[in-house]
Amino acid sequence: MVRRAAILGSLVAWVASGAAPRALTTQALGLSPAAAGDGPARPWAVVTGASSGIGAALARRASREGYSVVLHGRDRAALERVAASLDGASRVVVADLASPRGAERLYGRCKRLDVRLLLNNAGAARVKPFVGAPASDGGGSR
Repeated sequence: MVRRAAILGSLVAWVASGAAPRALTTQALGLSPAAAGDGPARPWAVVTGASSGIGAALARRASREGYSVVLHGRDRAALERVAASLDGASRVVVADLASPRGAERLYGRCKRLDVRLLLNNAGAARVKPFVGAPASDGGGSR
């Protein structure tokens, strides 16, 4: 679990570098398929928020590292474009993780897979004024 947290904690550096520093590669952290001794079967990585940006880059990187990838997001067309850019197998799961049904759908599509890596990139936002909101609510006034 600590090794997975190291990847998530170094997310931006891992994605930004086409040739990641050795300390940030899944192989160096013992998370690569080769380190797991899986032979020809590729374990799975689940990438939430994979339709664009950092999530799409994480999915491509996981695929290059030897993982099959579950691509999660809310935009099927964007997820399918990312899937077409991957080196190996992939599955597309369209679900909104802001709802319990969405989380159940993602879990249902992954529960029988050999998932070795979770890259949580899905985000949620509360749209409201920042200026004047109490600091306890994440706002700018004190």
